[in-house]
Amino acid sequence: PEQRGAPRRRHGDHDRAGHLPGGRGGSAHRGPGGPRRGGRRGALAHPQGTEDRGIGRSRVAITTNDLKNGYVLDIDGDLVSVVSFQHVKPGKGGAFVRTKLKNMASGAVVERTFRAGEKVERVTTETRTMEFLYRDGDQLFLMDKTSYEQIAIDAAAVDSVDLLAPNTDVQVLFVRERAFRAELPTFVELAVVRTDPGVKGDTVSNVTKP
Repeated sequence: PEQRGAPRRRHGDHDRAGHLPGGRGGSAHRGPGGPRRGGRRGALAHPQGTEDRGIGRSRVAITTNDLKNGYVLDIDGDLVSVVSFQHVKPGKGGAFVRTKLKNMASGAVVERTFRAGEKVERVTTETRTMEFLYRDGDQLFLMDKTSYEQIAIDAAAVDSVDLLAPNTDVQVLFVRERAFRAELPTFVELAVVRTDPGVKGDTVSNVTKP
């Protein structure tokens, strides 16, 4: 006998359908041709104007309008640093950017002209404070003061290398985990150990040094 008060089932209803919990805020299924809301979960749109990082973790895409002195660029597979740049807008023709680029491997400086807004690949760099230990020929040996790792770089990579004394801290520029350049501090302390004797007539004032 049918239980009084119970809802009457229609033909084709599943026996356990009435025991399934309702969805929480979800939309009903609208069939194969029905509209679907949203896209793939977790997919984020990349807004225009942001840097394109899809070309590698160590490189970012910029335009020549964003150039700054000291930027390291990857031009045709060569790493070059921006020595100087100038934006030029002639009376006729399109604007362009005139640059001087220094090859970080050979040290050669070349001039190159780019279109204004042209895309170039900037290579991200890292600067570490390292201690100069000693010199062996044309090699300088430096130590990372945090990890105590020691590296060797060419003496030609340091400007005014003759002023570099042991235990001096220098700023080392790394590109792709390779040391390219080291800079001395703004001020260094040096001791004068020898001077040539003063000769009368060499100076305007009286000679006071031996």
